[in-house]
Amino acid sequence: MDKNKADELNARIEEVLVSIEPVDFDNYKLQDQVTVKFYTVNSKVYTRSFSLYETCLEVKETLSETFAIPVEELELQYKDAGVEDTWNLSRLKPDQYGNLELKLICLSDKYTINVDTPYKDIQVPDIITVTVETEHGVKEVVVEVLNLAINKPNLGGYRHIKTGVKYPHGYSQTGPPPPKVPPEMKNHRDTQTYLMKNRKLDMEYTRATQMPNKGIYIPCVNDRIITAGPYETADEREARLDIDGKVRTIQRYFRAWKMRQSLHELSEEYRQRVRLEQERIERERLEDQARKRRDLVSKVFPMTLTDFAMLYSMVEKWKKAEIAKISSMYCGPSKIAEFYLLLEKEIDILRSLEKLKLQVVEDMGHKKVINFFKAIGKPIEWYSNYKSLHIYMDTLETQRGREYFKLYKTLVKKDLTTEEKLQVYCEIKTYLADHDCGESLQIIHLIDRVCQLMARGAEHRYDGTTVLLEQQKNDKASRCTGEKNRSHGFAPFQAR
Repeated sequence: MDKNKADELNARIEEVLVSIEPVDFDNYKLQDQVTVKFYTVNSKVYTRSFSLYETCLEVKETLSETFAIPVEELELQYKDAGVEDTWNLSRLKPDQYGNLELKLICLSDKYTINVDTPYKDIQVPDIITVTVETEHGVKEVVVEVLNLAINKPNLGGYRHIKTGVKYPHGYSQTGPPPPKVPPEMKNHRDTQTYLMKNRKLDMEYTRATQMPNKGIYIPCVNDRIITAGPYETADEREARLDIDGKVRTIQRYFRAWKMRQSLHELSEEYRQRVRLEQERIERERLEDQARKRRDLVSKVFPMTLTDFAMLYSMVEKWKKAEIAKISSMYCGPSKIAEFYLLLEKEIDILRSLEKLKLQVVEDMGHKKVINFFKAIGKPIEWYSNYKSLHIYMDTLETQRGREYFKLYKTLVKKDLTTEEKLQVYCEIKTYLADHDCGESLQIIHLIDRVCQLMARGAEHRYDGTTVLLEQQKNDKASRCTGEKNRSHGFAPFQAR
């Protein structure tokens, strides 16, 4: 039986082949149709057939409709050279198989050539033409395509919120597995009848029944006789219930409560804003007072270069104001006399500022020495990970530093008697006896001179050591004073 079917199919194919005329491949390049392959910038290919007599402009119009891009934004290139819109496709000389390769370029960045768009809605034909070589030549055979795709059920899935891409469940993608036994081969009872189940049920005592029966006893001890009341229409029932009025009452109370809540929140916000405003005003007032107090202290007790610069600026402003006042009120000899008095006042003020500056320098030096002694006399401390201990270690150097500091504080006191001063100098000589250097020898020599002068009854101001130290301090202070005067625009002068 299978052999007869095969013979019939072959006979039918022979009839179709005889009815089709052969194709002359030698003249194939002269046929009307040509297959054009368009290559994009990202190396993707779009293929379409055109007539040889179509111009490049018509091809671009077709591509414009396909990709939704204006014609003027498209450009065709053949072998990396542009083509004219008036050229026919036959001028580009397709190959012997009727194929032509062109490059498709979009001139604007606003548009993108997506070659996958034309293939989305394309439908596969049910009939195709196949070229077959036979004894009589090459013939074309029409072949019918059978669609054996599975009808996959849609069981839902997931959809991407941003991109909109759907991801169906696996059963919708792969289809059901084929059954082990085809349905047409099944003849047993399960394919003919439906499985039925019969069950006997008896009414329970707790379930309601219509009436008592011979086999069912229902007691009537707790039964109540209900008598129908007067008939009430829908309008009367609606008026009795008054649902709208109750809803309005609820809305009225809710709005009142909401208003009280809003008033409470707004009043709280208002009080908070008032409090913040008062705090801001008070903070600005305190900052202004602190600034004024700081400026006043800086003017009365200057400590930094900024404070002295402010004082020099005030002196300069005062001098300019006095010069303008004298120039407007006096003339002649009286004007010269007033300028002379102004110069003396300015000299006195600058002299007092320089004296104050020297005093500040001396105090800062004394403070620096005190900080140095405190640093060398401070015990060494560190943090230990063992039991989380903070350890302090007092060494011989730190103890000696505290002794030096105590000796220094005794030495700088100005209310000591002669015996106390001699005792201090003796302690210093004892400490310096272990030091063998030039400075220690010089200090010991000065201490001996001081002790000799004090033993002879000389006053403190003639103390050699004190005079030497004061002279060194004055020399250093004079150098600092000269540099500061030059930086502020003042030069030394000779009084006449």
